[in-house]
Amino acid sequence: MMKNKENKKTKKKISNLKGRKNRGITLIALVITVIVLLILAGVTIATLTGENGILTRANDAAQKTGEANAEEQVQIAVAGSIGRDGNINNGELRDNLNQIDKIEGVPEEITDESYPIKVKVDGYEVKISKDGTVKKPGKWEEITNAEGETVITDGTTELKIGDYVNYDPTNGGAIADEKQEKVGEETVEYTYKSEEGTRHNNQSEAVADTRENMTKGNGYGDQYFSVESETNGWRVLGLDENTDEILLISADTVGPVSGGEEYNGQTFFYLRGQTGYEYGVEELKAICEIYGKGKGASGARSITVEDINKITGYDPSSTGDGKPYADGSLWEYGNEVTYTKTSGGIQFEDSLGNGSGTASYYNMFRYYEGGKWKTLAEGESKTVRCTDYYYSPVTLTTSEEGATAGIETSSTEYEMLFSRTSDGQDYWLASPFTGTDSGYDYFGLRLVVGGRVYDNDLFYTYGNPGNGYYGVRPVVSLESNVSISGGDGASEGTAYQIQ
Repeated sequence: MMKNKENKKTKKKISNLKGRKNRGITLIALVITVIVLLILAGVTIATLTGENGILTRANDAAQKTGEANAEEQVQIAVAGSIGRDGNINNGELRDNLNQIDKIEGVPEEITDESYPIKVKVDGYEVKISKDGTVKKPGKWEEITNAEGETVITDGTTELKIGDYVNYDPTNGGAIADEKQEKVGEETVEYTYKSEEGTRHNNQSEAVADTRENMTKGNGYGDQYFSVESETNGWRVLGLDENTDEILLISADTVGPVSGGEEYNGQTFFYLRGQTGYEYGVEELKAICEIYGKGKGASGARSITVEDINKITGYDPSSTGDGKPYADGSLWEYGNEVTYTKTSGGIQFEDSLGNGSGTASYYNMFRYYEGGKWKTLAEGESKTVRCTDYYYSPVTLTTSEEGATAGIETSSTEYEMLFSRTSDGQDYWLASPFTGTDSGYDYFGLRLVVGGRVYDNDLFYTYGNPGNGYYGVRPVVSLESNVSISGGDGASEGTAYQIQ
């Protein structure tokens, strides 16, 4: 009964919008009548048709009114399709969209894989994202061209994954280093300072457990980043389907200009312990944001494992051999393990029947939950879901041998993301994970190292810290209406130009 009422409300709202549309047409007719009278009164044609003329403005107003009406009708259809769980009911969305007059492009069946959905209402294109966002599509879209290649195009320029674009994060030098600080005898210029933070030691006791009692940081030491640090150019990573923005990735990794860890003549970003795990994603985001202020950019962030998986096709619940990651083990992807502290050690039992027992050599279980680090008291239990995995981009399994299921080592994608042209090619991913094992858990961040997606443990529930030092790779989002032309994208010297 409730659903029928909701559908009637949706139909009524859509009907009201049709009335608004008719009123809009009447308004345009009135404007035309006024224009005729103006001509009769001696107003010149140039005044009517020039860049800022009455006719031009009237046409622009009609265009904007039509686009707004189209978006609003689709927004109402989407709103009427959202269930109590906050998610879109795909069947109801299809039915509600089909109630809109002059709509085209509604799929016969809508599934989660159908998104983003593009429809036309009275000739105006509207895009629906899985999260319920409704907007006019950007000028760039991902298609398969005549040669069978996946490209990003605005109808004129075709960008391929790995193509170079002449993005300048300093905006032609207009964005200079904003801060400087005296470090010993040296004055360090930087645009972001990643601080050490206050929790970086082995802390088995329940101290500094809330963010109010500590400062964020990397857990290692103060590290300074400059927007002018070398990236060796910018390459096309893909298209953001939700925003229609082109994604560019730095051609090489970047590191701190001071601080960090030096190795083979390069400096890497160091994360350590509980602080490194808790704030690592935030720190990577803040570092990368300084690269998102150049011409044509809407912002920047760190590369994530989702960016990599989209290109390789990896799914941890069904890998290259059709099995979940670590099938049959305690650390199988998605496995839930319950840990209980007892006088005899840490007892563990998993949900998949892959193992159980008591680890007598562990007497502490410390974990992160709800913005706090907590420690199990005797008799207390905690259930943890495993989200850890690693894999080869070629086989989509933990093995590097076998038939290709992912991407070829000869592909541009592999060269851009996995080839170790230098030790600096290894880099952090802003993607945390939790691993499960016999009597303990481990927490860390993912990374790309040695030609594969891997993991780096930063803290263990029995109290020990982990650490790692790797490069950073910013991902820049270009505005959805950005214009790109010229060049061929084959190298940094022949990069496409942002107009």
